[in-house]
This record gives sequence, structure tokens and C-alpha cells, in this order.
Amino acid sequence: MIKRLLFVSAITSGLALTSHAQCTIGSAIANADAGTILPDSATGLPPAYTGNSSGYITSLDIKTLTDTTVNVGPPVNQTVALKVYKMKIHNVKVFNPNNPSQETALPSGFTYAANAPEWVNGGTAPNLTPVTGCVAVSANQASVQAALNGGPANDGVYPLRIYVDIQFTAPSLFITNPTWISQSPYSDLMPTNEKYRLRILNGTSIIESNNNDFRVIANVPNPFANNTEILFTLPIEGNVNLKVYNMLGKEVYNTSVAGNTGDNRIPVSAEKLTSGIYLYTLTYNNTTITKKMIVDKN
Repeated sequence: MIKRLLFVSAITSGLALTSHAQCTIGSAIANADAGTILPDSATGLPPAYTGNSSGYITSLDIKTLTDTTVNVGPPVNQTVALKVYKMKIHNVKVFNPNNPSQETALPSGFTYAANAPEWVNGGTAPNLTPVTGCVAVSANQASVQAALNGGPANDGVYPLRIYVDIQFTAPSLFITNPTWISQSPYSDLMPTNEKYRLRILNGTSIIESNNNDFRVIANVPNPFANNTEILFTLPIEGNVNLKVYNMLGKEVYNTSVAGNTGDNRIPVSAEKLTSGIYLYTLTYNNTTITKKMIVDKN
């Protein structure tokens, strides 16, 4: 029996490969650990709303693994080191948490588009270096509406099981030439993640409800040691002011950016910040939203 490796985090919602949506790699992922996906599973995916005429679109960033280990059962019965050369999405399924072996197809019409068919690690073995990539997830309004009352519990929540194929070598398994796990005798080693949920909600999101509204999603990663990105959405393009305050109320950072309609990111560096809790405000069209970020350099 071979014990399946769990991937650190996961690419999400998706579906069949398409070129309809595009994604841009954010800066925060560059300083993340190998195997990281942003936003992380604690932040999760933004919900899809049935009332949005533009449908649904979001994106995730990935930093690839270069080395990992797996526990292999009989007849090997040992922890095996793997050298990872490439990664790609193999499949995405909806699973039933009450019956984990039960899998179904993803909601019809939901698609993903990676910035590359495969993510190829840099360098030369054994000194491979991770690379970054991104995935855009999208669906049109009709597909979102059709998915409203679906999922294992018929509540519009789709627990995702993401299978990530890796091209690897493992001399202790007599695999010395780079081989895709899906095409090897050890396909049960394929990394998976079950932490993301695709949620379909009835109604209209804040983006389309009022041109005077905007939404600050989160800063990711949070906590962070080096860099983070503040994710926000605008109903229409305009200037956004960011201010960061320490817990004594002193302003420690102030910048303005030109935001686009839809999803936006503001990179923030911790270079001049000490470890601790900070409050940040984003102001757009006389509306201010306050959130919390944590710098942890320990």
C-alpha cells in the first residue's frame, strides 16, 4: 500500500483547460516557501454570485516544489525522497466530505487557465530551483446560476480535490529518469489537496451592487516576513490610497495607486517594518475600509 502525499496548498477550481481567462503572477509569491499557493486555503476562494452579469473570475499564484518525501508501504516500507522537475494540474474533482471516496465532476462551465501548460523548475539536479506560476478560474453567469443548488449537500458548496502531477526521480524506487507520477507504477503518490471550497451564492456581489462600494479581500500571505499583497476589487477604475499604522496609531506607510475595474493587488514590503500587528486602510471614493496585517520576522 502506498500512502498518498498531501500537497502543501492547492491550485483550484477548475475544470477544463481553456484560454478564456488570463492571470498575472503577483509579487508576494516570489518570497513564499516552495509548494505555496496564494491566497492560502484559510483565506480561500471568493464566492461566485449568480447575479453578476460578468460571471466569475479569480486567480491563484503557485510556487513549485523541488524536493519532497513520501511514505511508501509494502514492499518498500520507507520514506522516499523525490526530486521534482516539473509540476502541472492533473485533475480537479468535487468530493463528498461525508464519503471521501465519492467524486463527481466539477460544475459545468467552470474552467481554469494556467499561465503555462507545465511549470518547469529551474537549475540542474540536484540543485533545482522553484518557479512561480498562476491560474485564472472563470465561469460565465449561466454556469454560475446552474451551479447554485449543486454540490454534495445541494447547498451550492463544492469541496475540491485537486490532483497535482509531478515529474520526479527517486533512485530508491529505481526511477532515475524524470517520470510523471501519473504515468509511473506509483500513481498513488500523486499530490492532492482538499482544503478549498468553491461557493455559489444567490444575489449580486458588492462589485456590481453599487458604484460607490468596493471590497478589500485580504492581504496574503498574512502573517508575513518579507512581502505581502493587499487584494481588493473596484467597481470602476480609480485612485486608491493605502495607509498602514502601528498599534500606537503612528502612520508608517502611505501610498496611492491607480486601481483597475475588478481585481487589484498592492504589494507591501516589510523591509522597514518590525514584527508586530498593524492596521491598514484603503480609501476609494471617500469610502475607507480597515484591515489587520501581521509582520513576523522571527
